Parts: sequence; C-alpha cells; structure tokens
Amino acid sequence: MHFIRLLSILCFSIILNSANSQSKQWDKKFGYFEYDLVVSNQLVDSQSNHYVMGTFKGVHNISGNIIATRGDADIYIIKYNPNNQLQWVKTYGSAARDNAISMSCDKTGNLFITGAFYGSAFYASATDSLTTLTSYSQSRYILKINNAGSTQWAKKFSAKDNLNDTKSEVLNDREGRLYLIVPNRAAQTPTSWQYQDSVINNPTNNHINTPRWAMCRINENNGKLIWLNYISYPFVSGSSITELNISSPQIDARNNILFAITQWGNHISPIYIFGEYATVGNSRTNNILVRIDSTGRVTKFRDLGLNNTSTSGSTEIALTSENNIALINKNAKGAENGITYDYTNNPSGFNYLRLYDSNFVLQKIVKLGQQVIKKYLFDKSNRLLTIGTSSFANYSLAAVNETLQLDSSKSVTINTASQVFPYLIRYSNNFKLDTFYLENNSIPYFGDILGIISGLKIAPNGDIYPT
Repeated sequence: MHFIRLLSILCFSIILNSANSQSKQWDKKFGYFEYDLVVSNQLVDSQSNHYVMGTFKGVHNISGNIIATRGDADIYIIKYNPNNQLQWVKTYGSAARDNAISMSCDKTGNLFITGAFYGSAFYASATDSLTTLTSYSQSRYILKINNAGSTQWAKKFSAKDNLNDTKSEVLNDREGRLYLIVPNRAAQTPTSWQYQDSVINNPTNNHINTPRWAMCRINENNGKLIWLNYISYPFVSGSSITELNISSPQIDARNNILFAITQWGNHISPIYIFGEYATVGNSRTNNILVRIDSTGRVTKFRDLGLNNTSTSGSTEIALTSENNIALINKNAKGAENGITYDYTNNPSGFNYLRLYDSNFVLQKIVKLGQQVIKKYLFDKSNRLLTIGTSSFANYSLAAVNETLQLDSSKSVTINTASQVFPYLIRYSNNFKLDTFYLENNSIPYFGDILGIISGLKIAPNGDIYPT
C-alpha cells in the first residue's frame, strides 16, 4: 500500500444495503490528508460486529480515542457493534513502517491479523513485543485478538523480500481452524523459512526451484504450527522467467481450501504442490485450480490449459452458493465439455467469467463488462458482485468522455482520463446487470490503482462492505 493523497474509497468504509446496492447506509470518513488513516481491510463477524483495519501516521482522535504512531506508519483496528457504535480502538506497530495485510474471524469472534513490520521491535500489545528476524529480508507478524480487543498471542515469521509486503493471507474455516499463506522467496537464495523460533529448511529436491509460497495450519489456541507445506514453481530453462502467484483462498461447503495458481514460464519440470508433482503446460500462462483438505492433503488439481499470451498477476476465484467456482480474466483460450472459447484477441478489454463445477469441469462462459475488476464474490442469492474502477489512471491524457460497457446491453459514460472512479456492480442470476453503484461521480479520486481497491465482504445479513 502506497501512502498517497487519497480522496475516496480508502478514506472511508461504507455499507451498502443488500436489497438495493445503490443505497448507502452509512460511512465512516476518517479524513483525506496525506498519511492519514488508510483502510486496508474490514469484516463482519457472525454477531454482525463490524471491524475495520488499516494503517495510520501521526496523532488521531477517533470518537474520543486518541491514537498515535510509535514512529512511522502503524496498524489500527476499530470495532463497531451492529448499531454502528464504536466499541474499541487498538493499535500495533514498531518504530519503523508497518502494514496490515489480511484479517479473519472465527465463529466465536476472535480476530486473526497478519502484516509486515520493519522496526527492531513490533508491539502486539503494551507488554508483548516481537523482535526482527535479522537473518531474513523481511519480518511479518500474526496476532490473535479476542472480541474484547485483547491480544491472545503474537507470532513472527519470515517472508519474501522488501519489495513485496502486500501479499499474505490469514483465514479461518467454518470450524475455526486457522491457516496462513505467505510468499517465501527472497533474492532467490533462501534455504529456510522461520516461524517464531523454529527454522524450517526448505525441501531439497532436484525437481523444484526455491519454494514460492508457504501454506500452514496454525493452532488457533496457542499459535503453534500444526503442519506446513510449499507451493513451488518448476525449474526454468536458460534465462526464462517464471512467475507464480496464488489467489486469495476460499473455503468451500465441505471446509476444504480452494485456490487458483497463476504460473508462467519455460518449464523443464512439473510444478510442486504440497509434496506432489503436477505436470503443467509449457511456455504459457496457466490457471490451475487446487483443492486441499484440513490436513494439507491435495484432493483435486487441474491445469485449466489456458493459452494466455503474456504473464499476469494472480487470477482470483469466487464460490457460488452451489459450490461452483467462478474465474474471471480478459485473456484465455481453450476447449472442453463441448465449449470452445478464444478471447486472446480482446482489444476492448472485456471481462469473461468461466464457471466450473466442484469437479473443476467447465460449465459455461459469460461475457461481462469492460471495467477493471479487482474483487468479486457471490451473495447468498447467487448473484455476482464485482468491485473495481472505471479504468486505470492515465495522467498524460486530458479528461475525455469514456463509455464503459457494463454488460451486453448497458453502459455508462464517465468523464475520465487521470480520474478513476470506484464502482460496485451486482449482476442477476443470469449475469445481466442488476444494480450499478458509482462512488461520488462528481469528485473523482487519484492514485495508484494497485493501492485503491482492497476488499469486498458480505455480512451474515447480506449487507455489502466494499473497501
């Protein structure tokens, strides 16, 4: 997350009523000056309490609660009850820059958060601190906080390099089991991964390169490791570059973990996932679906065989109420289950949704709009929700009228070039545009799109929480 002057969606969090997503119920505006409060994540627990997490710099008064950083940017968490009344504010951090990446909640209301810290001591509470892992390029934290705001335990672990401190994920399944997913590659040289005081050597094998991602199950009661495994890209030949990212994991109806791998490179060996090898296509971008159970065993793997022509970031997935898997991108080609598709030539930038069943078999393809989609999910009525922006900011162009196609029949015209507008779209069950919400069309915000849209959540009552 870059600290830049933001005028809109990162400065406040909003609730949109489930019955009509154009109806803003309330917002919490924290200000919009440089290095002010930045919202990076929010969630709603099973009791409809609302939590907001992010970073801040300086001194702030939040409804009578004075918070101040220890040096550079620190982390805050705010809790509101179901009536939008503030319950508590907590801060965490070191004397250097810190960030908040991911937040999850178990069925009893305990919070789990993770992020990065750069100071020599990270304070998880007034008396509990974590020291920097000096043998690694970056130190990260994972905390457990009860519903009263008290830190229950704090652990540190190593991660990738300092150039990428925005990727880590913490999540709970429906039974409260806790999982941590983190990048594990620094300057292509690490031979180990450290969690708290345990140094764990990477697997040594002639068929894998340096592990790219570590996924582990953590005891939610005491923070100790239960199991750990790796996802690694294959060797690459010559000077070819291999890229491997994973999507935000999803918990399916059977409490399995689902995620997509986006991987590209000139491979000379198969990909390594949790001790197993899986052959994937060569010299192309692959979208790979993986399912693992709570013991860390791979129960389903499939290379979707998408002949993308260039590298890309991670491809996100979403689960429908029927446990089908949706995957959206702008560039793919293939044929299966009687369906042939090719949208590799897509100059207008339309999004395409592919829907797979629980056996990873393609069921349908739907053409969506031209908007930049950052996050998407399905509500309890099986309607697709997408959040993103009208376009990427282009500061070299004068403002123009841009027509943005939202589905096969509806469009919106926005005066934009260096101006970027956040939006929320809900589609009906047959993927036709149902409701379109454009935030503050008269006052656009500016900034790096990668740091603007950070999340989309649905509360138990169906209300929508974009960040």
